[in-house]
Amino acid sequence: MLLSSVDGTLLFLSVDVVGSTPFKQAHAADSGWIPPFARLFREFPLVFTGEIGMAFADAEELVPFGVWKVIGDEIVFVAAPRTRQDAQRVLRGFAAAVARYSGTLEADYGLKLRGIAWSADVSGRNMKVEIPEMSGGPEGGVYVDVLGPDIDFGFRLGSHAEGAEVALSYPLALLMLELGDTEAVRWLGLGVLKGVLGGRALPLFLLRHDRAPRGLAVTAAQMNAHVDEFLADLGELRPQAPPRVTLPDEAGA
Repeated sequence: MLLSSVDGTLLFLSVDVVGSTPFKQAHAADSGWIPPFARLFREFPLVFTGEIGMAFADAEELVPFGVWKVIGDEIVFVAAPRTRQDAQRVLRGFAAAVARYSGTLEADYGLKLRGIAWSADVSGRNMKVEIPEMSGGPEGGVYVDVLGPDIDFGFRLGSHAEGAEVALSYPLALLMLELGDTEAVRWLGLGVLKGVLGGRALPLFLLRHDRAPRGLAVTAAQMNAHVDEFLADLGELRPQAPPRVTLPDEAGA
């Protein structure tokens, strides 16, 4: 997907292998670490595309989505939802893909996959940056990166997810809960993310497709009240906190 062609609220979706470093070290001598990672890069985007297609079976059209970047063993996707329901479908498809492919890695190699999902508005608070000197732009075009506080925040969430789970930002957790996904979303409580909000603890959530994840079942009303209190308590740090998702509802919702 061309980042240069989209603005507004984007979803960022990242996957990486749990325990990848010790696995590679253990198999360094015989290059036995290569097959699972080579397969991940070939196969997971196809699995995700298939799950997105099923998630949007009742929609008029898919949203633009694709691989944004690769960072070591991590694949980061980006999607451009038009509505809150689009975002919900993307997240359901992503969680299904993570759970499905985690099962494949575990069965074949004893490894597991985890994900992160968060949002960022790239029209002001965060920004797109063209890097003409960097190779890898789509179809020979200019490479576009995205920078900002909400991008940094999202990447910090991954340490709280285990195999087959998706660490979900609190703005996306609220969106999912408000749209009725109370079985798939769980609250982990408060936790500190390195370098975020001056070390203040913030609400942490998990999303899982194949069964209920760890954590507490909560309602949208409970978590909206909790997040309101959390934001109010931040005081002068509040502008640093990721804002709620402001996408509209689709017609008839």
